[in-house]
Amino acid sequence: MENNNTSLAPQQPLFPILEKQEKQLAIVDKLLAASVQSKILKFALNHSAFFISIISSSHSLSPALIKKHKDKWDLSYLSNNKALPWLFEFIDKYVDKWHWLHLSENSILPWSLDFIEKYISKWEEHGFSYFMYDTIYQKVFRPYLTDSFTDEIMNKIKNA
Repeated sequence: MENNNTSLAPQQPLFPILEKQEKQLAIVDKLLAASVQSKILKFALNHSAFFISIISSSHSLSPALIKKHKDKWDLSYLSNNKALPWLFEFIDKYVDKWHWLHLSENSILPWSLDFIEKYISKWEEHGFSYFMYDTIYQKVFRPYLTDSFTDEIMNKIKNA
């Protein structure tokens, strides 16, 4: 009988070939990333105010990075950034620097009665976003208010 090897299996192991291709793709990815990063750096240097506003509003920044560049961030945009670690300690660290109107628009804040009471003087001084009333109502008050409890509260409130 004739030994006719018509098998579809490759003659050499497939894994070394795939490993080599994966390494080559990783190198290409690094080169592309470096190229894009170079373009971003050039853009950021040419349009620094715009870049800082974009990063301040959306990028997940560590407290250490915020502290290191605290004089460069746009606190108006940073105040509405939903990717920051919004804890009491973090807010307290920059309590006199936040843009309190924009901070009141941030739905990610740890909204609670304790939170509102702690910072109410800041919002009374700087304003409170009308758009957050529903979020605060839903997160802080709604679970506990009934008609009878609301009536009790309203009866005890002196005319405003």
